[in-house]
Amino acid sequence: MKAFLILPTLLLATPAFGHAPMLPPDLADKINLSDDVADVGEPPLWHQKALGHFQARYRLTIQGVRCIAYTIRLDERTDGKVLGTVKSWNGCKQDAPYEQRGFHLKAEQMGELKAAFAKAELWEISPQFWQFRDPKDGICIDGEEMTFERRDGAGYRVAQANAQCEAPCILVLAAQKFITLAGEVPALRLLN
Repeated sequence: MKAFLILPTLLLATPAFGHAPMLPPDLADKINLSDDVADVGEPPLWHQKALGHFQARYRLTIQGVRCIAYTIRLDERTDGKVLGTVKSWNGCKQDAPYEQRGFHLKAEQMGELKAAFAKAELWEISPQFWQFRDPKDGICIDGEEMTFERRDGAGYRVAQANAQCEAPCILVLAAQKFITLAGEVPALRLLN
């Protein structure tokens, strides 16, 4: 029942962006982020208006060779409260409906997630990419892209890696923490 009460609040708290693209123009050809993310109503976090009255906003999007895709967004308010939104959709079906639910994180949970980000050295540079874990792995053409985004007073940061091919284990653990805290356990299978 809480999810239904949270969602109208989240929708009202998100500034309107018109037809702004999901990525800044200088990154549009470097980061693979599907238009589906905008189609499910997610805001472009790179935009100056994206921070709004929040202290920080974080998003993990997982999409790739499997039809199901997820985006998990955390909106950290200046009073320390963290509101979350999970959206999932079937990327193999045109105009398929998406599912959405809201949730809250406690301050200590947000601290755990930030510690996982720091341990993974996430957003040390932006944009941030990874190469193959081991050259012996050969060519990897399948898998799920994990796109991590952060918008705060310091600006916009983005990092992307393929969960099965390029992502170091510590980055996959950060994604697992993000997903687990959001309570979206089915999304964990996309990281295997």
